[in-house]
Amino acid sequence: MTILLFSASVFLISCFTGVFGVLTGLGGGMLLIPILTLMGVDLYHAMGASLISIITTSMSAASTPSGRCFTNFNMGIFLETGAVLGAFVGAFLLVYLPIYIIAITFSVVLLLSAYSTVTRSPLGEDLIAVHTNFQHRELTSYRKTELFQGWFFMIIGGVLSSILGVGSGAVKVLAMDQILKLPYKVSTATSNFMMGITALTSIGVYFANHYIDPYLVSPVVIGIFIGALIGSKVLQFAKSHLLRIIFSIFAVILAFEMLFIGIKNIS
Repeated sequence: MTILLFSASVFLISCFTGVFGVLTGLGGGMLLIPILTLMGVDLYHAMGASLISIITTSMSAASTPSGRCFTNFNMGIFLETGAVLGAFVGAFLLVYLPIYIIAITFSVVLLLSAYSTVTRSPLGEDLIAVHTNFQHRELTSYRKTELFQGWFFMIIGGVLSSILGVGSGAVKVLAMDQILKLPYKVSTATSNFMMGITALTSIGVYFANHYIDPYLVSPVVIGIFIGALIGSKVLQFAKSHLLRIIFSIFAVILAFEMLFIGIKNIS
């Protein structure tokens, strides 16, 4: 494969993952990393490109009118403190906890969550999502138990992300959707915003170890940027129930991936 053909292929793939990341709140890494590795890219360079893609998706989506409309910035910043704390806890627990227990437990939680996500009634949710007074509710308007549960769920997501090396977008979307009862579009948009912050905290390590390849990152950034803009436009008109189905499908895929990791690490 020539460099030109390779760059064009990466660009098109990145466009698709940009759209996917915005609509689901999972980030593009879930698709981008395995595809790039199948194309012969080193895993660490693929992970570095994935982090750049997440940052690009986050910035692109948040800069659009629909991104600013659907993203609950106050909630995102508050919950992200739990995710960062969880990442530190996960780094500590990595030495002591068997990975297979965590991975298998995570896969079961994802399967149950996928079922509850797709079966939750979206009645009136699209209308509520554009209601500013609901969407940007102050943190004080939530009961303390709701905020604590959501924040604690973010800690779990940070722990899983650190130990298993997976993005915690699925956990973030589930916490906002199932616990805090935010409209689904608000949950996915806020998840993208939060994942950008998480990726920024990790990108320095990849730069220091020369895992950011400019020849690979360039088509990724351009493709992700265009895809995120398209995804932000589609998000305005997409039905929440359809987004829930898409999310649930990929949650099931991730669940089986975690189950495979867990079984592989049983000794």
